[in-house]
Amino acid sequence: MIPRIRNILYATDLSKNSAYAFRYAFNSAEHHKAKIHILHVLESEQAKPSPFWVDLLPLAPQVELDSKKGAAREEIKRDSKTSVSGS
Repeated sequence: MIPRIRNILYATDLSKNSAYAFRYAFNSAEHHKAKIHILHVLESEQAKPSPFWVDLLPLAPQVELDSKKGAAREEIKRDSKTSVSGS
């Protein structure tokens, strides 16, 4: 018997190419009715996210960070709708 997939870990470097991996993770989660957990880790203080994501990950007070989380969620929703529609 094949084990049921309940959780998918999507680890990202937040580059433009990581959107392809997100679409794969999203489609897999949809197929298996699983949850997606997103992980991004900065290597050091010198490591910087690509300009594509820079507006979503500022070093900011918690209030501003919470609003950016909402923006990131909307970005992910847009990406997921695009991958589902095949665009």
